[in-house]
Amino acid sequence: MVAHDETGGLLPIKRTIRVLDVNNQSFREQEELTHIFGDLDSYIPLHEDLLTRIGEATKPDGTVEQIGHILVSWLPRLNAYRGYCSNQLAAKALLDQKKQDPRVQDFLQRCLESPFSRKLDLWSFLDIPRSRLVKYPLLLKEILKHTPKEHPDVQLLEDA
Repeated sequence: MVAHDETGGLLPIKRTIRVLDVNNQSFREQEELTHIFGDLDSYIPLHEDLLTRIGEATKPDGTVEQIGHILVSWLPRLNAYRGYCSNQLAAKALLDQKKQDPRVQDFLQRCLESPFSRKLDLWSFLDIPRSRLVKYPLLLKEILKHTPKEHPDVQLLEDA
């Protein structure tokens, strides 16, 4: 379940931006785009790597016997999100300011109406990466809860 949905938060944002042509003069400066959207493309390979690792560890019956080593080595890579998350308040403020422009209002309305948006506004999409990050500790606790005490993953999961 985790592996199937792992890039789901980033790919719809990327598709929506491309489909709607963000460079339609709604945002006049590339700097504004970068300030609001960050470098979302750079995070996709990080999650594709997790998908690949979990896929390789998955047995034909769909189970994964050991995941601790994967998570211990992969989770530190989430530090790449520090800049994105620490910029969110400023990005939201800029987006709110830009909403005064009728072209930006039109762009945001088209985002909302896009089939890729699932009826979520743009800010909801931009918050997905942060909201996913806070779920990883909960996921680890849940995996640990269902891992037998004598399993070799216990220590690795506690370390992760």
